[in-house]
Amino acid sequence: MDHVLCVRITIQHKIRLGHLVAATLANINKARGADTTIEWTIRSLFAKFRKGDMEIDHKPRACRPVLCDEDHLRQTVETQ
Repeated sequence: MDHVLCVRITIQHKIRLGHLVAATLANINKARGADTTIEWTIRSLFAKFRKGDMEIDHKPRACRPVLCDEDHLRQTVETQ
């Protein structure tokens, strides 16, 4: 399972149990490693879930597309 999806499912579970943001942050980072998630992510997902949007899929953002040749970048990094 995708790491991001797994963390989102955990956060959704915690809000259903009535856990607080701080406790959720501490528990996830303790169980999955420091800096697995940040407070902002948990707060935004708590707000989303409280509004009734229980969708956990990671949707693409409406930002500028990356204009990069990934293969060329990968080759450059690997040769250095």
